[in-house]
Amino acid sequence: MSESDEVAERRRVVVTGLGAVTSIGTSVSEFWKNLLDGVCGIRPLSLFDPSSYRTQTAAEVREIPDAFLSAADKRRMSRADRMGLLAAQEALTQAGLDLAREDPTRIGVILGGGTSGLLDSEEVYGKWLRNQPARPSRVLNHLPDAITDRVAQRFGLEGVKSTITTACSSAASRIAANPSASTKAPSVTACRWAKSITGRTHGTCDEIATTSSRL
Repeated sequence: MSESDEVAERRRVVVTGLGAVTSIGTSVSEFWKNLLDGVCGIRPLSLFDPSSYRTQTAAEVREIPDAFLSAADKRRMSRADRMGLLAAQEALTQAGLDLAREDPTRIGVILGGGTSGLLDSEEVYGKWLRNQPARPSRVLNHLPDAITDRVAQRFGLEGVKSTITTACSSAASRIAANPSASTKAPSVTACRWAKSITGRTHGTCDEIATTSSRL
């Protein structure tokens, strides 16, 4: 076996579970069915008033089925956190991984993305600009690794935690960076996998994004 073959052998990745939270479905089965049926997820914006912007539509996730989270968790988390947890939960369920029987130090979370709670950040800065009180801690939800930490904390995963931000290739880079390829240790990589087929690893749906000349 050549050296290149040995490298390829060590870098094999097996996908055992998927999770999807999208504008045309908040589960893999719903997303796939609607995709095949030609359902369009682009609709008028509802997260904020877009009347003063050129862009009036977006592929917005209207409902997040997050009944598994407590009211306190929802108040503390951003929309992106909740979508990330929902996708990770579905992926773990599909994989059939019994976390109670696994060593949590040998299960990691690697997420590909660009940013997280933009809406939270905009709300905070908007209030500051209007001299209104705001919770500075909400800005912490903006960081791209916020979802990585939420997933690891929620499922008690104590292995490697990594967040890869390489623009539209983030999801593919995340898979290639799977630590089990070199360590032989089991690994769970969590991400909203549908992002990798849309050309974006994070779908911004906020007021800053609507001002882009690319939209």
